[in-house]
Amino acid sequence: MRRHGCRGLKIRCQAGGTKNFLAAFALVHLVLSYLKVWFTEVIKLYILWNEKGVPTMTTVFAIGAATLAWFVTAAILFFNPVVDRLYRAQESDSAARKLPQQPSTIAKILVAVLVQCVLWAFVYLGIADALSDDALCRGLQFAGVITVVKLVPRDIDRLLLTTYPSLRMGIEFVIGIPCAVVVGLVFAYML
Repeated sequence: MRRHGCRGLKIRCQAGGTKNFLAAFALVHLVLSYLKVWFTEVIKLYILWNEKGVPTMTTVFAIGAATLAWFVTAAILFFNPVVDRLYRAQESDSAARKLPQQPSTIAKILVAVLVQCVLWAFVYLGIADALSDDALCRGLQFAGVITVVKLVPRDIDRLLLTTYPSLRMGIEFVIGIPCAVVVGLVFAYML
């Protein structure tokens, strides 16, 4: 580690890292600018929710129900004997990480699903007026949005930029679609 000074300020950096205070300041400023924009949009969406008359508790219950529906759907589809055997056969590949079968792993997955459902609720309420009036159609349309915005780009990146096993990628893509459908339907009927 080397120390670099800038007018009395000492900044520690790794070789090839930030060389001076101005570069570090610019990076921090950029991150804070993005956070400011993100928080502003979150506040706008919260105001939009209140203008649409969506009660906060209804939103919380819908997010909880969507999280549970996604988690249960994924568990049933991933851990059935056929898919589980195919999926685990790919664990020896260096690009695939074997997850320990512990309660902490399940908790991490559940938290990840919850965070995604919170964000999808914001998106759903932001575009709900553009979706169909029929709840079933609205849910399926939103499932299409999730598929196009989340699943397709993720798998294109994996396909082009990684050595992730294609069988595992296919399984995750196919299982991701019913998970998107249950989230879309829960939001369509509850929000």
